[in-house]
Amino acid sequence: MPESLTGRREGNPGKNERERKLYIKDSPLLDAVYHRDEGVEREAEVERRFLPKRLLSEDECMALSHGHMRGIEQAYVLAHMAGGADRTFRLRRTDHPAEGRLLRVAIKKKIDGGELGKDEYQLKFSEDDPRTEEFNRLWDARVWNAIAKTRYYIPLTLPNGNSVEIHYDVHHGEGMERVVRIEIEFHSKADETLFCSRADDSFLPDWIGKDVTADVQYSGTQIAQKGFPQEARELMAKLEKKEV
Repeated sequence: MPESLTGRREGNPGKNERERKLYIKDSPLLDAVYHRDEGVEREAEVERRFLPKRLLSEDECMALSHGHMRGIEQAYVLAHMAGGADRTFRLRRTDHPAEGRLLRVAIKKKIDGGELGKDEYQLKFSEDDPRTEEFNRLWDARVWNAIAKTRYYIPLTLPNGNSVEIHYDVHHGEGMERVVRIEIEFHSKADETLFCSRADDSFLPDWIGKDVTADVQYSGTQIAQKGFPQEARELMAKLEKKEV
């Protein structure tokens, strides 16, 4: 099993933890994020997901990202509204050379059904914050599996001169070790539209492969529930042997 950022070994939550009903109103952290209280950050999210065409070495990752990387553990909790509707919140524990260790609670909301991307609302704080105790209780009430990965932040310039950010995620843990999933984070829907409309993708790095944005199997929640699809595991094995 993967070792957590706090040094605790992680596994699946117990049956009682999975079945325990959690209400947003009973959790100050979830309630604050859901109602966008003061201190909650909003960020528009427009992204596309890819599989790698070639695996980067750690040295390449560090050079391309200029050393900008984070260790990330993430998990999800399902919380209920009083009326019975469920909402999925993402929990993260991150480790960064400059900012140290931070805890993050986030929820995403689709804009116009997802056609314009998503809004992400996030609350973050350090481990010495009094809210850490509640965060740990939420972590223990998580559903599915915790995901551990190292994320490298790699800049890319689009043909129109605008910059975007590539997230090169190297996963860790049983069944996920060294599986790579790549995200490109756009600053606007217009940039993503331009990106998708170009028949010539020669501006992309040669290590970015198949676009799997439309495949829900590669969403964070699906990976937490079911792990990576067989397609991804087989591809990684071939890339490791340089058979592709």
